[in-house]
Amino acid sequence: RIYNNNLYVAYQNISGVTQFGRFNGTGITIIANPDNSTVGFYNNYSAVFNNKIVSRYVTAAGPKQLATFDGIQWSIIPNPDNTPNRGVQPVFPAVYKNKLYFTYLSVTNQYQYMKYDGVSNPTLIANPQASGSNMGGVTGQLSIVNNDTLFVQYYDINNVYRLAKFDGTNISLVPNPDATTYGYWYTPIVYNSQLYIMYLPADGSRHLAQYQSNLNSIKVIANPDAGGYWDQPIVYGDNLYIKYSNAQ
Repeated sequence: RIYNNNLYVAYQNISGVTQFGRFNGTGITIIANPDNSTVGFYNNYSAVFNNKIVSRYVTAAGPKQLATFDGIQWSIIPNPDNTPNRGVQPVFPAVYKNKLYFTYLSVTNQYQYMKYDGVSNPTLIANPQASGSNMGGVTGQLSIVNNDTLFVQYYDINNVYRLAKFDGTNISLVPNPDATTYGYWYTPIVYNSQLYIMYLPADGSRHLAQYQSNLNSIKVIANPDAGGYWDQPIVYGDNLYIKYSNAQ
């Protein structure tokens, strides 16, 4: 991460513990970890937020917590529950409405969004379902902001992936357009101010789909043949491009 005009990197030391290091263009200076963890910042998934580096950290006691770096030293941030060995997950965080959101595996056996404002202790956002029976909830992957709403992938109680909306307070689920066992699968993108996702209907084929905000629904777009889309879409020259594997 770039922070205060310095480049910070993750470095696995000779003991196998991951630390942060400050790179000055020539060499790396290792920064002391906040405790004597034997793991450290492995799978750290950090962000620069509120003029600090905020990172996932595997503590010496076991829980996965946030740690913040102010340019001098690290500080460990308390978890929102008393999980003995779970906590912050190795998924890229989302910045939304001046808050930082990490995915968190709670003591209730579900994945939730954890909100951090940079000042107060983190808090958990309630899921729209009691998703602990199948370790469901907010996956934290594939998040994107459109029309002042944060969209994210959600694993529901029926083991189906759904598009979910978050307004900064509540999470709500968008209905799937069919009885699929797959659902919202991959790579969201905003094109012409509209949100597009990859959606797998009941037959498992891979389609481009559009979120229709006026109907709060997903419109599946017909494929040009019996193939399907994959990979990361890009917008170029006022067009949307996606790699497509045709029927052959």
